Amino acid sequence: TDELGLITTTIKSRADEIRYYYARCPICGEEQRMLWENISWGKTRDHREVRRKKLARYHCRACGMAWGDTMRDKAVRATMKNGWRAENLVDRPRVVAFKLQSWYVQSMSEAAADFLEGQEDPEKLKAWVTQHCAEEWKAKVVSKTESAILKRKSEYPSLVVPPDAIALTAGIDVQKHGFWFVVRAWAEDLTSWLIQYGYLLNWPDVENLLYNTAYRIHGSQNTMDIWRAAIDTGGGESADSDWSRTEEIYQWLRSQPQYPAKVYGIKGASHIRALAAKRIKITRIDTLPSSGKLIPGGLELRLLDTTQYKGVIHFRLSRKDKTEEQEAETQRFYIHSETEMDYVRQLLAEEWRADRKGVYQWRQISGRPNHFLDCEVMAAACADNEWLPSLQMFADYLRQECEEQKKRESVS
Repeated sequence: TDELGLITTTIKSRADEIRYYYARCPICGEEQRMLWENISWGKTRDHREVRRKKLARYHCRACGMAWGDTMRDKAVRATMKNGWRAENLVDRPRVVAFKLQSWYVQSMSEAAADFLEGQEDPEKLKAWVTQHCAEEWKAKVVSKTESAILKRKSEYPSLVVPPDAIALTAGIDVQKHGFWFVVRAWAEDLTSWLIQYGYLLNWPDVENLLYNTAYRIHGSQNTMDIWRAAIDTGGGESADSDWSRTEEIYQWLRSQPQYPAKVYGIKGASHIRALAAKRIKITRIDTLPSSGKLIPGGLELRLLDTTQYKGVIHFRLSRKDKTEEQEAETQRFYIHSETEMDYVRQLLAEEWRADRKGVYQWRQISGRPNHFLDCEVMAAACADNEWLPSLQMFADYLRQECEEQKKRESVS
């Protein structure tokens, strides 16, 4: 994705002339560029249905005839001798670029399905723009205000799990003298609710949060505990020993129950280039960083692309509730009804802005701590479908358990 984006940026800056392909309508003979806005796929928003049933059609700009993939192939072949044309002719161009969108050669339903998937994930939208449209990706992150975040308050107080939630995740940011944390509840469609946030003083407090804390489910006598947690393994000196804080975290992680595992070590990275659009990369370490001592059996860590996750959080903060005109969007992001300004300011502690070279990055606002933002990144990673077993797998398991329970009750 990034390489394709770089190519399109280079074309824009270096090409004297850009040529596009024109197809001829098999019905009326009109020659035209196949523009995205002329592609439709009916009313469905299900990308799987669009891809499976091949619903996408291109509509001729002149006669309105809907082309399927077969008719599209005829339209493209009809101009093979003179299909490439420049919209802005240049006298004696030295560098000529050719741009061809995917829907000229691949099934149009693939582009339509990937577009629909992109409405649920900003990274997939980026891939659609660069790979299908052959255009430069221009990242847009609208800065949120504190008042806008406060409008995301749900009806549920702290420590109460909404009935639609199926799992709780936690993110823990380690400091020299303590730990910042958040606990977030997740529905199957990745809508989420802040359940608890705060500061812990020591390792026993962390273990009590992870293993001994159960949250009441709204409208029920049932409770839910934390399904998965991530803890930052970043460096720095330890307050209580000769080890670095990283080594202290490694040793603590090795002392935790492994089957089933609940807490995982992570490291933040601004971008995991080797994995393109992926957000998580699993790695293993065999030695302690300072002493070089061997770690028996090694230790598994997850590298998180923090740039992507921060963008995902801002994307989710913009997702809309149900209205009279439309259904609620997926991946809505809520805070609990008792959330205070300290959390809000930390959540908004970084801005997406360009440096002097025009390179966009998340940059921390001077003097503002960002611990809760880091915790939310980790909590979001725990619910990411790239992290296996995924939240979707967990939802499928719960459904199966519920069905088996009903069968047992019907027999008894």
